[in-house]
Amino acid sequence: MKLISFLEGWPDLIIHSVSDVDCKKISWLHCGFDLYSSLNPVRWFFNKYAVQSSVINCVSNYVKSSISNIKNTKTVYNFIDIDYIEQKATEEAIDDPRFIDENKKHIVAVGRMVYQKNFEFLLRAVKEYTKHDSAIVLHLLGDGELRKSLEDLVTKLGIEDHVNFVGFVNNPYKYIKNADLVCMTSHFEGLPTVVIESAVLGTPVITTKCGARELLELFNFPNEIEFDERVYASEIAKALTTRFEPIDRTLFEEKFSFDNFLNNMK
Repeated sequence: MKLISFLEGWPDLIIHSVSDVDCKKISWLHCGFDLYSSLNPVRWFFNKYAVQSSVINCVSNYVKSSISNIKNTKTVYNFIDIDYIEQKATEEAIDDPRFIDENKKHIVAVGRMVYQKNFEFLLRAVKEYTKHDSAIVLHLLGDGELRKSLEDLVTKLGIEDHVNFVGFVNNPYKYIKNADLVCMTSHFEGLPTVVIESAVLGTPVITTKCGARELLELFNFPNEIEFDERVYASEIAKALTTRFEPIDRTLFEEKFSFDNFLNNMK
């Protein structure tokens, strides 16, 4: 029998409250432990209970390295349904006139509009980019508590013609596949799935220093970028003029398939 805590914090307490000695207990860590403050309750629960687990699965090597002092850790990448992503990307046409304008370069950002995703930084980087090239549109896929403040910032920066608030969409893959570039500006990530999904669909990605480095290296995308709007804008320009080699499907099957996920769970 196995008990698995798929989230940090209370789930660790729950699985370790079971006294069955024949039960294998598995904890999970999704975010770099160094990003949790010393007062964060998740950190307290993890240090008290998760360390008692038979194994602690980490979603990336970066996350694993953040608890290098703890034994019995393993990197287990989240699995990705490659066939589903490819099928959804071609399932329906995009009818947004701002996205299909062939006179513009189209960049996409995906995620909830919350502090972690750091979209304010991205908007300021787009402002910097438009000082040298006005033929660009950023399409923001997602919604959230900061949407109104982001819309206000777009107006303040005067970049209404360069930002498209698409909102939440059930199928982001058709946008990712048809974009020229996917941009991530998060403060932190564990294993940023959108990087993998974009690579599956053949769209390059640039990110800030948020924990995506091992994926960027795996796919031969540009290295993580400093939190500097001008530098990020420069990297947007560079990525839009770079030819990226196609990625062999076998790489995804080896690293992110469900079979690989199950084998790592044994």
